[in-house]
Amino acid sequence: MAVIISAQEQGESSDLVEQGVVIDGEYYGNEDGETMLPIVDLDEIDEKRLAASLNSHYVKATIIPDEEVDIEKFRQMSS
Repeated sequence: MAVIISAQEQGESSDLVEQGVVIDGEYYGNEDGETMLPIVDLDEIDEKRLAASLNSHYVKATIIPDEEVDIEKFRQMSS
């Protein structure tokens, strides 16, 4: 399973925008999304705990199957 991280863009509307994804213990996405991650070994935390630690009024973490993730989209955010 993968965890997609969405958050409000600074100065933008209240709409949430995908920032990155954690899949197989690795983060792919932009720097803003990475700063939201808890300081833990991503291989050691399960998806449900990671999502629960991130969800708030400003951040939404969604758990989806790995095969539904467009990993190339998130890799492009990293560059």
